[in-house]
Parts: sequence; structure tokens; C-alpha cells
Amino acid sequence: MQLGAFSMSLNVADLEASAAFYEKLGFSSLGGDPSGGYLMMKSGDTVIGLFHGHIPANTLTPSNHVRAARRCRLRCLWRRR
Repeated sequence: MQLGAFSMSLNVADLEASAAFYEKLGFSSLGGDPSGGYLMMKSGDTVIGLFHGHIPANTLTPSNHVRAARRCRLRCLWRRR
């Protein structure tokens, strides 16, 4: 079974500890703003988002929604400036 591309967003209690955990599993930082409470990490084709205080629950998003979410996130970040 092929799942296709997707994004996994995780609601974490401790962003720093969560990032350290995923680094031990082979993930590296892809972007984000730890001081703003989020970090994107990648290992191979797998991308996860670690969010502290931004999402109510863990979510799995299919690839066609990932592109739309990235555009929305970029617009939201741009408006904050």
C-alpha cells in the first residue's frame, strides 16, 4: 500500500525536547521558528512539524493540502511582520 506524500503536524509539550528526540531518530531541522513555537524537521522524504501551542491535536494532511497549508502559513507569517 502506498500512502503518498503527507505532512504530519504534532502538538508537543516541549519543543526543544521533542526536536532532540527526532534528531536522535535521524531528523534534521528544515525550518520554522523555535522562539515562535514551531519547527519543521525532515528525514528522507518524511517531513514533520512540531508545534507548541498552535494546534489542538496531532494531524495528518495529504500532499495536496500540504501545499495549500504552506501557502497559508507563509501568508500568516508575512502578516505578522
